[in-house]
Amino acid sequence: MPHVKRSVLAAQATAIHEAGHTVAQWIETMLPGVKKVSIIRTKNALGRMTPKSKKWEISLASEAYVRAVIRVMMAGRIAELICLGEAFLGSGDDIERATALAHRVVAVEGMEKGFGLTNLGQMAQSEHVLKQVDLAVAKILREERANAYNKLQKRKQDILKVTFALLERKQLKTKDLKKILGGRKKWKPKRGTLKRIPKSTRKKS
Repeated sequence: MPHVKRSVLAAQATAIHEAGHTVAQWIETMLPGVKKVSIIRTKNALGRMTPKSKKWEISLASEAYVRAVIRVMMAGRIAELICLGEAFLGSGDDIERATALAHRVVAVEGMEKGFGLTNLGQMAQSEHVLKQVDLAVAKILREERANAYNKLQKRKQDILKVTFALLERKQLKTKDLKKILGGRKKWKPKRGTLKRIPKSTRKKS
């Protein structure tokens, strides 16, 4: 990489990182949209992508939804690799949260086929079981990293557009992102997913 001032490179890396999160959230139509993205430095972060809804807090979510969240968490680091060709420090919290979420899928919620409907936290765990859990968590992270990379590789120009806009304006809101990325596609449930209950069949209280 050509020699540039450290401050300039740090700003570019931060903008690309947050642009990665933003584009990933934008294209994962199962998830809420983006309220704003900023590279204005705060006490706790160099930048932040803020989802449009508090539903980002996972309570009742399908495995597909959880995996989409994991892809968004990994998207900052992936954008660095796609656009800059190397990784930068600063993704530790994203990776930690993605790993914790994958671990919850495997060991707490009973969503991993290999373990079935089992909360491993309530069982005596052998070294073999712990190793199998680690392998299952790593498998989820590896799969979703690859899925996120493939999706974002196709949207490299969008990542760069958001990056340049962030470097110029420092903060972008939903209306700004719509101008850059276009409208979001509406999420369509898979066939067989429970749809809204018709009013005529609802019980009256």
